This record gives sequence, C-alpha cells and structure tokens, in this order.
Amino acid sequence: MIDHSLRPWKTSHWATPGALAIGVLIGLGKLRAQNLYEGGYWDGRLWPSSPNVAAIAVDAAGDLIAAGNKLVFFNLTPVGGSGPGDIVRWDGQHWSILATNAPGVGALASRGGELFAGGQFASVDNVAATNVARWTGTNWTSMGDGLPVRPVRFATGTNAIYAASDVLAAGDSSYRLWAWDNSIWRSLGNGFAAPVKALLATNGALYAGWSSNLSRWDGQQWAQVATVMPNAAGMAEVRGIAMSGDTLVLAGAFGGVNGASATNVASLHGNNWTQLGTGLPDGDVRCLSRFGTNVYLCGAFKVLENGISTNAAILTLVSNQWV
Repeated sequence: MIDHSLRPWKTSHWATPGALAIGVLIGLGKLRAQNLYEGGYWDGRLWPSSPNVAAIAVDAAGDLIAAGNKLVFFNLTPVGGSGPGDIVRWDGQHWSILATNAPGVGALASRGGELFAGGQFASVDNVAATNVARWTGTNWTSMGDGLPVRPVRFATGTNAIYAASDVLAAGDSSYRLWAWDNSIWRSLGNGFAAPVKALLATNGALYAGWSSNLSRWDGQQWAQVATVMPNAAGMAEVRGIAMSGDTLVLAGAFGGVNGASATNVASLHGNNWTQLGTGLPDGDVRCLSRFGTNVYLCGAFKVLENGISTNAAILTLVSNQWV
C-alpha cells in the first residue's frame, strides 16, 4: 500500500498545481485523496495514465477501491476481467478488477467485507441493479428495487447503509435520503430543500449537512442541530462532518455556527460551538475526515514552509494548530 507520512500534502503530490482535493478517506493509517476538479487522479506514483476517478473507498482489508470510466493503470492485474475496469482495487502491489461494466458509478462505501456502489446505472456486470449495487466479496447483487435517482453520497452505520442524492426524484420537490436495512430501502422523512453535501453515521445517529444547515435524524424525523453563518466572502455552506471522540466537528465555508464565531471549522462542546484549531491558512475547505483522534481537512490551501508559500491539499491539527 502507498503509505506517505501524515503531513501537509502539496498539490504536486496529487495532480497539477492549484488542484483541489475534495475527497479524503483514511483507513488503517493510510491517507487517500481524490481530485475531481483535475480529473480525479494522483500523480505517477499510483497511476500514471490520469484516469477519471469518480469515487474512492477503503475496504476492511485497507485496500483502496476506485470507480470511474474504463480505468487503465500501470500494473493492472486482470483479476475478474480483462482490459480496463470501471471499479478496481489496489492491494498495495497490484490493481485488480471488481467490475468491467459499471458505467455511471459516482459513490462508493465499504462495510465489513461488503462494498456498495451508487450512481446512475441499470446494471453492474450484467447484474440488474437500479442505481445502487452491492459487492459481496465474490459477486455483484442488486439491493431490493434500488433507488429512483443516483446516490452521490453514502454513510455506513452498524445496522444500515444511508444514501443521499443530488437529483430530485420524479414528483419530488426536495432532495431525499434513504436507509437500507439489509432488505429494503426506505425514505428518511421528506428530504431537504438543497442537496446533502456531507453525511455521517455515528453512535446510532445520522447527521446530514445541506446548504447552511446541519440536521440529525432521530429515527422518526429530521431535527435542526446547527445553522452556519456567512464568512467574509458571503459563503455559508456545510461541507464536512466528523466525530472525534465525543466531539462533533463541522467544516465548510462559514464565519460562525449558531451565533458563535468560527471560521470554516467548528466543534461542539455541550451545547456550544467553538472554533477548532488556530492558524487555518487561506484556502477553500472542501471536506473533513478523521483517523483515531486526528482530524483532517482537505481542499486548496496556502501554507508557509521554511518561509516559502506553497500549496497544500490536506491539513491536520498539531498542538491545536492547522499545519
């Protein structure tokens, strides 16, 4: 497996200068990132042919799963197929193919030995599946009747898989979320007025970030947890949610939460929101993740290294300072 040290990541390590990493997954101590603005690729240390990666996940073994359109890699081992693949796995030494015909996949999630793929499709490797499918470890299967529109975001809970879409289903005026209980999909309430940009299942709770709102599903209905206020640029958007220990962390583009001042990153202590960390450099926060007790931000940032301004795609907290 590729295992770089956890430090500020220069955009030159990921793609072209100025690229924006907008997806981060951390599994078994390995840091993963994807770059959809510049075509979804890392540099030649992982894949040299600049494939268009649409989604990534880390499975229970710590292997990297990538989905895209006919991905071709440097040392692709054609396990389970031949030629390019639409869903592939990197085990640290070789690429292998999980699906050769899965066009339109734009979301991945892993739970135990299972992999979930979502997007806009009618089948995966000739297995009929409407917009969502499950890999059992040996083959692809459908998940009930599927979903009416493409899911773009998953969250995995102990007893359920959650999915959110950025497309309005026929006849709907709100953007819906669904839960899979291992037998059927059920809609969670009436949805939201804007697409969900962040989704987290933790400690039996489900959190959704949409527009300037953070909402929590209590099992029966959605309840408002927080509202973010505009930052200096007039932006107010929730883009990432994470749980660090018992602390809920919120990231995005904002200048405050529930009336308390906080720039782009905030944490909840009791009923009070406060700024998380100091020294957050200029840049655009796009997502949030954690590993253990460490919290990571991804986006496009300007940082000083040895007195020289440089680009960074991922920041973490060190002694309460973003670096």
